[in-house]
Amino acid sequence: MASSRENYCSRELEKAFDKLDLSYTHVCLSEGNFADYLPKLHMDPPSWTLSFEPFFEGLGPPHLFWADSLSSGLQLHDKEGVSIACHHPLSGFHSLSDGVSEELLRAPNEERLFDLVLFDPLIDCAELEKTWEDLFDPTVLEKMYAIVRSSDPIQAVLQDDSLSVSQSDLLFFAQEYLRAKKVAQVVDSFGGTRVDLFGEHVGNNWLSRLKNREHIHLHWSLSYMDSLEVLKQSKILVAERESPWFLPALAAGCLVVEAHEAAPFLNSPQKRIELVNELQAEVLHRHSWENRAQELMNIMEQPACTSIS
Repeated sequence: MASSRENYCSRELEKAFDKLDLSYTHVCLSEGNFADYLPKLHMDPPSWTLSFEPFFEGLGPPHLFWADSLSSGLQLHDKEGVSIACHHPLSGFHSLSDGVSEELLRAPNEERLFDLVLFDPLIDCAELEKTWEDLFDPTVLEKMYAIVRSSDPIQAVLQDDSLSVSQSDLLFFAQEYLRAKKVAQVVDSFGGTRVDLFGEHVGNNWLSRLKNREHIHLHWSLSYMDSLEVLKQSKILVAERESPWFLPALAAGCLVVEAHEAAPFLNSPQKRIELVNELQAEVLHRHSWENRAQELMNIMEQPACTSIS
């Protein structure tokens, strides 16, 4: 079943193509029929496949990849499932980020319900470690404890080829642990500021370990469309610039900053409003869905391309 994000992006892109007086067909490949579709890529004339999900491996060109972030690279995997960051589009692949719609537009000085929001899973590291006891034998378990407590757990996994467990599994658990630890550190850094966190809750001890838990409000993770509504009601989203929420948040009048950058904007609402106004204008000018549609047309003007299917 197509995700709400995929449906939303497809609708917005279709409207943009309508304005250009062009037809557009979206083929949903997130319903488990991906392998069956692969042979259809080798057509004469060749077709373009458009998808909004990052699960590509071994695709034959041409293929358009709709990115989950602002990165111009692709996220592929090798035969062992280890993630490979491709910072330059491969031959036959093209990567684009989501556009923004004027329907999202909200003035940053509007009254807003949420001061500071995060969209992250809320995982208690101690509880997470307990789950490893059922997954790993004692030797691997001891090594895993050492890995997550090292200065660079990801590098520790990549450099250790002595374990029988697949490297991709170890990377997943190490990244999950680091993410959980980072969220807790971020929340603790805001003192008495109200923080609203949206994400799955794993472990009962997560909230009790925070220093300022009386100011923390937990919510379950939301659908893509409901998340957009939260951004319309938020002053600041704590996220990295590469986050898929970066553009829609700014369009909705919500400032996006990393944790260490938030304090000046919490203390000075006018500074936040001025910066959002400046960035919002640029986002709407450069990243509209009409611009995305035009980028697609430019790509498809290449000799081998005749249609999106």
